[in-house]
Amino acid sequence: MPMILWHIICLYSKQFHVFQQKLKSLPQRLQLFTVKETYTINANVAIAFTYPTVFALFMVVELTLSPNTDEYTDFWLCGSFESLGVYRKIAVVFVMIAYYSSKFLITSLFIVIHGYFSYRLAKAIQTQADILQRSFTTEDFAKEFQVYQDIVSCCELLETFFRSPIFLIISINFSIVYTGLGLALGETKKPSYENVIEPLMTILFCVLSLFQLLFFASKIPEAMQNTSKKFFKMYCNTITKSDLCRSETVKKLVLMKLVSEMKPVYLTASGMVRLNKGLLLSCCGCALSFCILIIQLKG
Repeated sequence: MPMILWHIICLYSKQFHVFQQKLKSLPQRLQLFTVKETYTINANVAIAFTYPTVFALFMVVELTLSPNTDEYTDFWLCGSFESLGVYRKIAVVFVMIAYYSSKFLITSLFIVIHGYFSYRLAKAIQTQADILQRSFTTEDFAKEFQVYQDIVSCCELLETFFRSPIFLIISINFSIVYTGLGLALGETKKPSYENVIEPLMTILFCVLSLFQLLFFASKIPEAMQNTSKKFFKMYCNTITKSDLCRSETVKKLVLMKLVSEMKPVYLTASGMVRLNKGLLLSCCGCALSFCILIIQLKG
């Protein structure tokens, strides 16, 4: 088993290295962010790191204020939280932070990284599409077309690298959300202790993670579809006005048609489910159907 895990880690490391090298080979003009975009990215990273700490602090407040948490405080090996000394309380807080970091930090950072690369490539597609449109009348059109193809290759490498981990993350988050719905509707057996903060914060994390994952994953196919529509319209306008006897014009028209007919690269979960905004609506519909089914069974 350790050897299998080691080979999997090596395989993914090589795939990510290839993706990074391909991404770095793109022109620098495609990799620039505005101040607002940089602030948003930094804020997402900060939230990913601080969420376990906020979770732990909320749990401390719950343990302090709620009178019926003896069994839960025993779980943290601290007995009654109010009876502890200052140093042991601080130790319990750090243990909670470590526990919730192991539970949420890797997943949240993974989703932030996936969203960052998805947004970065989607913006590169939009920027390069504008450059292609402006360079149609110049000799650089074929070179800019090759850059666009390199961006699409990066999107395909991103999809290949992330598809399996994303499938695992989506499966875990959906399991937690449906378990939470079962608890909220009284269908799933509740634990012996009453604790509101932990399930609410966990479900909130899962819902926000799914939303962020699907929102940013849909950026790449949206950008490619918009580019395809733009160049198909440009192709139709050009072919009715251009002098097709010129070989250079014919070459540019062929390249333009290739851009307009290029299929979008969809980021998927293990190659089975496309990650896009439509999946959000499907998830909401499934959750609503699940709630209605439980209510009918209870009635």
